[in-house]
Amino acid sequence: MTLPGVYRFAGKSLGGKPSPTDEHFVANFDRSESDLTLLTEAQREALAHEDRLTFATDLAEMQQHMFADGSRSEFWWVLLYGFLAFTAFEVWMTRRMLHGAKEE
Repeated sequence: MTLPGVYRFAGKSLGGKPSPTDEHFVANFDRSESDLTLLTEAQREALAHEDRLTFATDLAEMQQHMFADGSRSEFWWVLLYGFLAFTAFEVWMTRRMLHGAKEE
């Protein structure tokens, strides 16, 4: 067991049915991922430097920033569709070029 993840320890069962005593466990679990301590003021300032991250003090402030006209929106899907269109166009042009070479 060298890969991190969720595993199941299953005892032998009769008739091929799952045993009710199966144990689930996690291997190579990084405990720092579950650290819920609050950030220090220095950590908050480092994250908020150059508008990389904005902190909200309450739910109303967060909703106000989320639904504001100037809120940022994701742009990756436009690039993905552009790449897919370019790839489809390239395949179409290659097939057209090969089809023309076959007829000559």
